[in-house]
Amino acid sequence: MPSLRDARRGCFGAVLVWTISRLSRKLDYLLEVFSELQGLGVAVRSLNEAFDMSTPGGNFALTMLGAVAQMQREAWMEASLIGMERRAKSGRWGGGMMLGYRMVADEEDLRGGGKLEIIAEEAETVMEIFTLYAAGLGYKAIVNRLNGENKTGKTGKAFTLNTVKGILTNAAYVGKTRFGEVYYDGLHEPIVSKELWEAVQLRLCEQTKPVQKVIDHEYLLSGLLKCPACGSGMLPSHTKSKRKDGSYRINHYYACGAYLNKGSTVCKPNSVRAVEADAKVLTWLQEFLTSPFWLRRVTEVLRQQYEQAVLPQIEQREQAERKLTELGRQSKELLRRYEEGFLDKPAFLTAMGDIAAERKSWQAVLVESVPMAEQPDCWSEADIRAAFCVFQQVLSQAKPEQRSKLIRQLAHKIYVNEERQVVGIDLQLPSTLATEQGEGLPLRVAI
Repeated sequence: MPSLRDARRGCFGAVLVWTISRLSRKLDYLLEVFSELQGLGVAVRSLNEAFDMSTPGGNFALTMLGAVAQMQREAWMEASLIGMERRAKSGRWGGGMMLGYRMVADEEDLRGGGKLEIIAEEAETVMEIFTLYAAGLGYKAIVNRLNGENKTGKTGKAFTLNTVKGILTNAAYVGKTRFGEVYYDGLHEPIVSKELWEAVQLRLCEQTKPVQKVIDHEYLLSGLLKCPACGSGMLPSHTKSKRKDGSYRINHYYACGAYLNKGSTVCKPNSVRAVEADAKVLTWLQEFLTSPFWLRRVTEVLRQQYEQAVLPQIEQREQAERKLTELGRQSKELLRRYEEGFLDKPAFLTAMGDIAAERKSWQAVLVESVPMAEQPDCWSEADIRAAFCVFQQVLSQAKPEQRSKLIRQLAHKIYVNEERQVVGIDLQLPSTLATEQGEGLPLRVAI
């Protein structure tokens, strides 16, 4: 589907909707989207509301229709919540798909609803998860065993840590329904006994500890690095090693995300030293940002932006100066003609008033154009090189989220070889810096 990003890229010139409510049922977001599309020159047309949205009257109608759509949305949400609460209180399941059950028609429900029915094979897997956890196994060990037995979740995918945790905390397996934080007795048959459920919940409470951040390394390439075996994003990991003096050293790594989340049956850690990987990528980016290719493209883009934004202002200023000079000449000519008797006083005053009004208008244009007109012609390649040379310094002073965002604006994927060394990078050049007809560097480069 087309998006605002596509609109910003100029991919289309109009948006056609069935009704305005299909664009958004939230008034503030509707107005925000419409304003941005209007600013981009993208027309918005509705098949069922015939009014011109580019006029003040059309804007008023748009606001009214948006407010009505939001009111309807809020009314539907309120009615839906009331229905969900009533269903939970009656003991009927109102959630989605769940391992161990299928939804079948409920003959006793006059509203034509459904009820949960146990799937024996899936229920055995659920029981295995609860039993293994109650016996002392952790999430990772359970995931490894299940995936090693080629068992899958409800969607047919391999088990993950979050899948197992979600099952262990789902009270539906002990015969409960839920609305908000309140639980009710369900009409469906439980898979897990009350005793096993309570044993698991007790261990979950005992295992839950406040998270204490003891890792002082900032993983700049999290998700960008790709596992050399399966291609999954590599995520932060660490190990502790004991020194001779009894203190501990933290070793920072990037490890395969599939392994961390789904266990050793899916992939191996393929760990990459984080400090070395971060340093190599940052050094390469520093060199790339000062390369002739990058400097040439940035200089060209800045020149284009200057010509589009600054030069029109300078031309407008020069035009204003010419007009004011001409108006001064016309004032002197009028005064000469009045003094020599060619103009009577009323005609002279009228003409001078017109000139004064026009002079005031052009003086305003002159004042507004001064800040833009005083900018330098453009930045030289040497200036741009000097700016990019402080890349490392900028990163060191930026906030963590800013560092990550800055790197991700340049790097799309980073590749690791079987020796766990960073070997390649997919550049994510801004559209304004994209190469023309293959000129310059390819998208993927070796580092």
